[in-house]
Order: sequence, then structure tokens, then C-alpha cells
Amino acid sequence: MPGDRIQISCDEDPDYCVVRTIGSDGRVSIPDLGDVGVATKSADSAADKISRLLVDSGLLVRATIHVSPVFSKGSPIVLRGAVHHMLELRFRDGVKLSEILKTADPAESADTTRIQISHPDGRQETIDASEADPRLEDGDRVFVPLSSGDDAVNVLGGVRNPCAVPYRKGMTLSSALDSAGGFDIVGDSKKIVLIRASEEIPLSMPEEKDFPLKRGETIKVSLRKNVKFVAVQGLVANQGLIELLPGMTLSQAAAQAGVDRTDKRSDSVWLISVLGTKHRIVKLSLRAIAAHRTADPVLRPDDVVSVGFKDPGTGR
Repeated sequence: MPGDRIQISCDEDPDYCVVRTIGSDGRVSIPDLGDVGVATKSADSAADKISRLLVDSGLLVRATIHVSPVFSKGSPIVLRGAVHHMLELRFRDGVKLSEILKTADPAESADTTRIQISHPDGRQETIDASEADPRLEDGDRVFVPLSSGDDAVNVLGGVRNPCAVPYRKGMTLSSALDSAGGFDIVGDSKKIVLIRASEEIPLSMPEEKDFPLKRGETIKVSLRKNVKFVAVQGLVANQGLIELLPGMTLSQAAAQAGVDRTDKRSDSVWLISVLGTKHRIVKLSLRAIAAHRTADPVLRPDDVVSVGFKDPGTGR
């Protein structure tokens, strides 16, 4: 309900482990996603919604999300995450993190160097259990994340295949991005963040394509907002979506997609536009457009350009 404080935890990425207060509009702010409505849903359904949004937006390949209330003063200590035994223990003064970790028995896949502790007053800490053993407070919520893998570089966000790329000696920003399939059409090559330990390093392609990487690092490619597209299909080298630039015409879109000029059939082009609930289909000639005998129509978002098809409905 509005005003409630909740903890959001993500097994795969600690950046999405946050504590939030539900606003009067029933929404909470999620990193990289913005405001998400959660007030009218159960904790499980809210977790499913956030998980789905993270995956659908390309931010994570898999998102195991947990949503739970943040208890007030006098509440038990709760431990969740990559452990064999999830705990909810009555608070006793002086209890340390190492004691409850021993009881919870972290899994082999657990990353105990990035343990998240959320306090009832909203403070959050990231603890390396090999270096620190803090006393816990009543109402603390402890989350043990999954390990990202020391032998991999995680590539997330606006790439064609977000994944963990096996690390190899001499790996660079460019080679890691290539291993993840390169930039997706909505990926912003100028807004890349490299997470190295607790440091965030802004990078850009191709200016820093040779930036050297280390094991266990994470690359996040931001998504461009308000991008519009048209589809080009048929006798072109690169079928699929292309970004619709202001004033782009049909012939420009066909050329960008790599129209096959060696095939006489490629002269015939169908422009399919969506007008409300109806479709408008117009047949044009690229040669006539090039000779200025026919106007070169300016495209609109979601137009489809079919090159070389006799019938765009059948694709023949």
C-alpha cells in the first residue's frame, strides 16, 4: 500500500537490490526502469512484474526478483538469497553477520563479497564477508546475491544477446560486445557503463573500443529512448528494423538496408502504412524514384517497405 517500505532484491544483479517507499500513486522507482506500479499487487506478483520488465527491456537475460516488506524497529532479522537455509531470526543484541551466515549456509554459487544489508531506516550497505563482520540491528534484512562468475564478463542492456562472456586474456570492450552479438537497434553506443569493483566507468564506442577488461566485470549498454523504426524486407542484404531518422524516404531506407540492385525484381517496391485500423498499400518503382518521375515518399513510424515482392501479402 502507499507509504509502505519494501525491499526489492535481484539474484543476478545487486544494482537492482533496493529499498523503496511506495508513493501515493502506488509506484516505486526501479533503477534503469523508472516508476513501476506495485501497490495493488501481492509481493509475488509485484516481483514477477519487475522481473518481466527487466527481461523484456533487455537489461537482464534472467531476473530472479524478490519483494518483501521492510520491518520496523523490533522486528526479526531476515536473511534471503543464495543460501541453503533462509532465515527469520529473533533479534538478540550483538549478533554478527558471520553467525547468521554460518547458520544459513551460503550456496556454492553465492557471492559473499557483495552481501546487501538493508536497515529499517532505509540505509543500505554492501559487505564483503571476508573483510568485515558487522553487528546486525533488529529489523535488518540481509540478502546474499549469486556470483556473477570470476571467469566471465557480463554484458547487459542494449545488445543482441545479453550474456556472460567467458573471459579471455586481452579481452577489450569491443571484443566483449561482439561476443554478445553487438549493439541491439535500441542500444546506445555512446552510453556504456563498465562496473569494475565498486567503480562505474563511463565508456563510449568506437572511441574506447580497445579499453582493456578484467575478470568479473560488468558492461551495461544503455537503451535509447523514443526511437522510431520502419521495417524493410525482401531483396535487401539486411532485412528487419532500421531506425527511422527525420525525413527518411523510401529509397533511403531501401538503400540503408542494402537493396539488391543486381536483381531486376528489386525495382518493384511496396510501401505498407498503418492508418488507424486499416492498411494502405502503394506500389512504387525505385528506378522511377531515382529518375524523379515518381515522388520519393517520406516514411512514418511502423511503415513496412517490401522490396521485390509481387504481392507483399504472400511474400512472392
